[in-house]
Amino acid sequence: MSQEMEADTGDCEIKAPPRERILTAADDLFRRYGIRGVGVEAIAEAAETNKMTLYRHYSSKDELVAAWLQSVVATWVAEWDALDRLPASVPHKKRIDRFLEAFGDAFERCAERGCAMMNSLAELPEKDHPARAVLNDYKAESRKRMIKLFRECGVAEPAKAAEEIQLLMDGAKSCVQDLGAARSRTRFIQMAKTLLDGRMRD
Repeated sequence: MSQEMEADTGDCEIKAPPRERILTAADDLFRRYGIRGVGVEAIAEAAETNKMTLYRHYSSKDELVAAWLQSVVATWVAEWDALDRLPASVPHKKRIDRFLEAFGDAFERCAERGCAMMNSLAELPEKDHPARAVLNDYKAESRKRMIKLFRECGVAEPAKAAEEIQLLMDGAKSCVQDLGAARSRTRFIQMAKTLLDGRMRD
């Protein structure tokens, strides 16, 4: 029986599939030490597998980084999808509040080492890196959906408002290490509400 198929017969614990373990290990290590600070050997060891198995699932570290960021992005796509599923009867102000609360939760995830997406952009200056396409596509889609939300909720100049909220969010994330996640989240939501309230059409 291969190492990858074995279960721990002592406690009957069944391991997750290798691909899932590799991605989970990469998520933990990339968040803690950065993309450049982690090699494939460390990821394989943390995933309780080996480099050969890692490369069987991901042809290169760059491909693994792209897959990891795709999983990070998927969390926020799910948040947008949840907002889209809110009934039309939900008041505009409540929809805005739900949006700010959902995305304010990002600050807790930035508590240890900052925002995974922002850090990745800083670590991956190469425009042709496959992970950059993942990040760029998400940023474009997120901006599009934010503009749509603001337009539907009666926010004046929704494109400009979306740009301002994104700048505010990114700035607040960069302050998590100094202010703490809870305080950064609270201040972001307060300032964003003030900004959007001032743009609401009568």
